[in-house]
Parts: sequence; C-alpha cells; structure tokens
Amino acid sequence: MITEQLVKKAVDYLHSSCEEAAQARANRNYLDDFTKHLKSKLARSFEGSNANQIMNAEASEEYLTHLQALKDAIELDELFRHKIHAADTVIEVWRSEQATERAMTR
Repeated sequence: MITEQLVKKAVDYLHSSCEEAAQARANRNYLDDFTKHLKSKLARSFEGSNANQIMNAEASEEYLTHLQALKDAIELDELFRHKIHAADTVIEVWRSEQATERAMTR
C-alpha cells in the first residue's frame, strides 16, 4: 500500500526537480547537436582525404572530451527521466488504490 507521505514525497520531487530536469534535457540535446559541428570543425583542421580528416577528428582529445561531456549529460538526463517515471508510478499506483478503496466502500 502506498502511503500519503510517499505520494507527497513523489509530488514534491516532481515539483522541485522540473527546472533541473529541463536543464539536463537541454544540455543533452545541445551537446548531441554540437557533436556534428565539432566533428566538422576538427576535421577541417586535418590534411588528407575526407575519411582521414574524420578519423583524425574523432581521435582528437577535444572530440573525446566532448564525448565524455555528452555521456555525462545523457546520464544525468536519463537519471531524471527514470526518477520522474518512478514518482509518476507511485502517484498512479496510489490513485488506483484510492479508486479501489472507494469502489469497495460502495
């Protein structure tokens, strides 16, 4: 049985984390889009064929640092997504329990 205290905690989490979750999603999307720009910029700085330029760009420290930042942004975004889903689930289970209780008292 889901307690009202747990429901309140879930609602409070949803309310208090919405801005931070939105920022995490925005950062993830920005870094994801920035990947293409960075790879193109780095590739232009290398000589040789297009394939060689891309290979060198993807092997560069700057690109690897970017990929780590992207990984971190994805991880934070996914963490918020899963925590929000868990809070939503708690609330939905509580609502179902409340509906069942009301139906049983009729």
